Amino acid sequence: MLNGIIVIDKDKGMTSADVVYHLRKALHIKKIGHAGTLDPEVTGVLPIAIGQATKLIELMHTRPKAYTGSGLFGYATDSYDTDGKTLKEDKLDHPFTKDEIQSAMHTFEGKIVQVPPIYSAVKVNGKRLYEYAREGIEVERPKREVEVTKYELINKPKFDPQTCYQKFDFNIECSKGTYVRSLVNDLGEKLNYPAVIKYPAWRRTRTVRTLMTVEFGTMRHRSSVLTVSLNRALESFSFGNSRCINLIACCEDICFNLIS
Repeated sequence: MLNGIIVIDKDKGMTSADVVYHLRKALHIKKIGHAGTLDPEVTGVLPIAIGQATKLIELMHTRPKAYTGSGLFGYATDSYDTDGKTLKEDKLDHPFTKDEIQSAMHTFEGKIVQVPPIYSAVKVNGKRLYEYAREGIEVERPKREVEVTKYELINKPKFDPQTCYQKFDFNIECSKGTYVRSLVNDLGEKLNYPAVIKYPAWRRTRTVRTLMTVEFGTMRHRSSVLTVSLNRALESFSFGNSRCINLIACCEDICFNLIS
């Protein structure tokens, strides 16, 4: 039985469950799962645990995540992203300075209370929020406490004088359960202008702390057979533009040590 963690670079348009389904077929294994759901439109790091490594899924869920993306000041949508229905448009009279945006971002660092987007998988009374949204039913969205360790502006914001929208790029490091779309929406509210996250420029760049990688990595010589077997099984593995970006082979004793 194969035991290990595969880190997939998920393509746009696929659900996390799609990745698990295709890998289950490619590897001919039943015991498999993902750690950390990615929205279909979001690309990037998706850890997949197989065999005994599935015992680590709950542990991996608790680890901090890192994202990079882009947002737009100037309008808001029902889904907090550029694919949603426009609810409000308020074009900028003049662009924000880099310092103004960064200063507002810093106010969201630390422990904050966040409201998830209506188009999200959060459940209320056994039904997901996006199901209520599709049926046009208003429902109170549950607040949750999350922690943002970094919310920083990267690159120079770009103002389009024709549309009067301003694009900005960001890096975010946060706890599990944090909605990046909400952070962009709330940033706009902080600056008194609507804002949305821009697809497809939203990507998860890291999940699961280096500690696990190092611990697995130190045992790689004990797992060479598993590494070879898994690499052979993945030779024909291909769907969309998703790809295996990293392979960490592991033994059962490592799995048990990490969850004990």
